Amino acid sequence: MFNRINFNMVSTLKLTDYDVIGLDLDNTLLHYNLTNFINLQYNFMSTYLTDKKGYNKTVFPDKLTENNIDFIQRGLFLDFKRGNLLHLRNDGFILKATHGSRKMEDSLIEKIYGKERKWAVTNNLLNNLLSMWDNSDTRSFLDYTDSITSLLFAQAVDAVDLQGHPEEYVVWPDVLEALVQMYQEDSSFIQAIAINLLDYMKPCDEDVRNWLQNLKKCSKLILITGSDIEVAKISLPLCLGENYSEFFDIIIYNAKKPGFFNLSRPFLTTDNEQVHDIVLGKHFKQGNWSELFKMFAALLKKSPKCLYIGDNPLQDVFTPATIPEKIDVIALIEEVAAEGLYPGYPQHPHSKYISSKFWESFLYSDQILTFYGGIIKTKAKLIIPSLKVLAEKPLDYEHKSIL
Repeated sequence: MFNRINFNMVSTLKLTDYDVIGLDLDNTLLHYNLTNFINLQYNFMSTYLTDKKGYNKTVFPDKLTENNIDFIQRGLFLDFKRGNLLHLRNDGFILKATHGSRKMEDSLIEKIYGKERKWAVTNNLLNNLLSMWDNSDTRSFLDYTDSITSLLFAQAVDAVDLQGHPEEYVVWPDVLEALVQMYQEDSSFIQAIAINLLDYMKPCDEDVRNWLQNLKKCSKLILITGSDIEVAKISLPLCLGENYSEFFDIIIYNAKKPGFFNLSRPFLTTDNEQVHDIVLGKHFKQGNWSELFKMFAALLKKSPKCLYIGDNPLQDVFTPATIPEKIDVIALIEEVAAEGLYPGYPQHPHSKYISSKFWESFLYSDQILTFYGGIIKTKAKLIIPSLKVLAEKPLDYEHKSIL
């Protein structure tokens, strides 16, 4: 049964109630100039697909058009074999679909996916959300660092259709290869960012840095990032300054979320040696939440009340909120600002790259929650567009959810 948004349900949260607070890095503390970043991504991936994989250049414009930009949205599901893209309601109902980049009429959606407009593959995901990474039929992109991939997949399907409509599309391996190659250390994409960091990344605002320093005085602070240590050691100084270590009691790189929260990977030193004792003031790689929770319980001599702040609906919201050592979650969702859903908050500076008139809202459709809107709404204690919302208030301020 799908859920409508209940605007009367109000949860409250005070930061001072928490003993341990974890934070994500990308799109939580560190924000990107998404206009520059996404255009650079597009240039790399479209060139790779045309020059390396032989796709017809006529469907890949030299620069993103306004229609291309409006097509970009987090959380679309790719139907690899049919070459379709799907925007889903929280019960799996297909709200809107395209074949390649072309909109599918309701009658065609029902012809392909049935009168109920549901796909068996995504229905199964509703019962096991974390099986997404092992699924050979679909993928859904939930980070701004890869959301462009859905557009490239659609364009690759368009290119194939210029030569006829095959029974089964095999463009996904090529698109995935382009994405993987883009994030190789020696790629032109990574090199362009490394040379001009400030063109693509935004340092933390001073009020957020002050907020972190004050927060550390009353709670244990952990940075839990999926970034490799080599990447984080470039982005963290830009984000927080050269003294970035002083903002946290523990830093964990290459956390491999969501597995960090629900699996038992060992902690490693930054030199890849296994760690047997977790202590404050150190930097680690990989690891797991259960062991970290036990360490803090022993240190504080009580079961700690824990909070995590992050942006990815599956990795940072759903998983920590559903493990045995339950963690309360603040979901940092930039679309809230881009779609004008947070009263009094300024318009997002790159709103057209993360909100879509074509697909409509990332969070809800006609007050009915979308697939990821449902996860965020039901699992997060608070939904905010930026850490500035927290930083502008006293630490003991009682925040109320407005979404």
